[in-house]
Amino acid sequence: MWLLYLFVFFGACWLGPGYLVSRWLWPQSTPLERLATSLLTGIIFVVPLAFFPGFLLRTPLTPFSILCAALSVAAGAAILIRFRPRKTPPCETPDGRERYLVLGVMLLAAYSALTTLPDHSTGVALFQPCPHQSAQFLLSDGRNGGLYAFDAEWGQVVHHVMEHDLEPGYGLFEVLGNQRPGSMATIAQPIAFLGSGGLVAASFGYDLLFLSFATLLITHHVRQWWLTLLLATLFHFGIRDVATYAVNENMLAGGLAMATLHLLLRRGHRAETVLAGIALSLCVGVRPLALAYVPAAFWLLRSPRRWGWFSLALTIGLIPWLVTQKQVFGQAFFHPALDRGQYAQQVLGFTITFHPLGFPFSDTLLRPDGEPFPNLLALPLTHLRAFGALLWVCILTGVVTRVRRLGPLILWSLPSYALLLAIIHLDREKLSYALLSMGPIAWLLGAGAAALYEKRLSLQQKLIALQLCLALIVGFPWLLKDVELPIDSRKQYTNRRYEDPRPVQDTQSDLTTPRFFPSYSERNPSRTFGLLSHGRPPQSDPNLPEAPVFIWRPPGQKFTHRLTLPITDAPVVPPGMGEADRLYENWRHTAVIVPIRNASRFVEASVSHDGKVFSVDAVTSPGTLSGYISVGLSDLHIGRWDTVRTTVDGNEVAPTVHKNKAWVLP
Repeated sequence: MWLLYLFVFFGACWLGPGYLVSRWLWPQSTPLERLATSLLTGIIFVVPLAFFPGFLLRTPLTPFSILCAALSVAAGAAILIRFRPRKTPPCETPDGRERYLVLGVMLLAAYSALTTLPDHSTGVALFQPCPHQSAQFLLSDGRNGGLYAFDAEWGQVVHHVMEHDLEPGYGLFEVLGNQRPGSMATIAQPIAFLGSGGLVAASFGYDLLFLSFATLLITHHVRQWWLTLLLATLFHFGIRDVATYAVNENMLAGGLAMATLHLLLRRGHRAETVLAGIALSLCVGVRPLALAYVPAAFWLLRSPRRWGWFSLALTIGLIPWLVTQKQVFGQAFFHPALDRGQYAQQVLGFTITFHPLGFPFSDTLLRPDGEPFPNLLALPLTHLRAFGALLWVCILTGVVTRVRRLGPLILWSLPSYALLLAIIHLDREKLSYALLSMGPIAWLLGAGAAALYEKRLSLQQKLIALQLCLALIVGFPWLLKDVELPIDSRKQYTNRRYEDPRPVQDTQSDLTTPRFFPSYSERNPSRTFGLLSHGRPPQSDPNLPEAPVFIWRPPGQKFTHRLTLPITDAPVVPPGMGEADRLYENWRHTAVIVPIRNASRFVEASVSHDGKVFSVDAVTSPGTLSGYISVGLSDLHIGRWDTVRTTVDGNEVAPTVHKNKAWVLP
């Protein structure tokens, strides 16, 4: 069944409607552009159309509502094809053997998704990180029996229980404080069809979107399909290194940014301009920082008339995300990160509260404790290693051969990348924001590779390219090999799950040692496929009393759940409950084990939490079984409560409690 759900999701919800829209926009197109634009248009039209009405009406997102949105998009495109056909010239890229390129891109994206286990896919983490939490809110209105999703580490279906308020804004205030509405609405769709397997499907979709448009940017210059595929493969391996984990919403934002850049660079008129504006609107919904692309977009569009169409499409496309923020936060133009500053600092005469900033906002170069360099140096070194010397030779050659086109490309990448460089330290998850700057690199990679392959470099260009390559690839790391910088005593933004246990000197040596090729490491492919192969809509089985119960407490809320729990021979504790590296530092995870004697197979239990006391009250029926009932709890707030009270048939019993990232007996 999982294969059917996967096919219905991608075929009927995204690629199918997107294909019809693409066919209307470009009746003649190459196979690669058809694939890329079909996926793009499917996402940018179906995602907001499926999300926004349900959000306004406070109804759960379901496979049926997603299919209705997809059918509406497909029907509209089919009507336009029938009654308002467009006549457009073929796109610039020749067809040739591009079908091999399409097959290679799809296989590469599938390989990448199936060989990388999505982070946060276990029972105690499935709905914990930001986009997964919000997906849980959208898929359940908080008043039903919860969501059932397969978990590869438990090896069975887990019953996830949550209540949440419908106001304000579907109760998403705390969740969207760490996540943006565009990524929430997107990832909820594959999860709606495949449950926890939707994480693998989302990883495939994000990778395919990013990779297909990166490949299209390469084909602006390279005409050999095999060379294009080779460059795209190496580039994608570098991108996965920058992304650091799956499922990363920055891959989605980066793919949408790639698509916008391709449409702006493609010779076209109103249709391409409007589509670029709509694609950028979803990109802004995922990462508001993408608004910084607008000046570069105007530079590329050049025509005031096209500026108007682009601005109109962008404005209309932003409506769902602005309305969502208005209902959730009370302000449409609001970014929660700006309310969570750490230090007041002077920047260009203004006082701002933000992350600790480095040179030139501080007097000298400072490094965080435990790291050899600030972001200003560490980020370029990391990306030099991620892509490898071979690709950087091509990229820098592209800089030399296309120097007259660099203005808008620099303006495209500079704002997001410069912000990361200015902050002294961020953890690896936050540094993946650099994916938003990678579009011009793919374009320059194609330009440089074409120039080298076709031997179109003059002697002057060869000398300049050689100097750039030696300076950046060899000289820059060599200069920093033995540099020692003073430590910044301010508290940096970090996440203990990603602290490097190695000595600082080893990290410094690793960063300053050039790598010739990008590398790619597989991570738990068998478990990844296990997630996908058990994929099903998470609300499809409302009666699974034997599933382990894991309760998610919304921030600041009390709850009472009435559950049917099975008696088991041994306690059922979430895997990894006592392992600190699997748990968020500021989250409270708890497993409560209650002994049961002389009862029937199932126990009726009332589970409640009032912010101070966690209670499990069990009522048994006469029987011969003895064992345990188990309940897991994740407190989405930094709850500080110390009392667990359990009763069986009105009599208090002593439970076994596992909590606070360690095995603790009361």
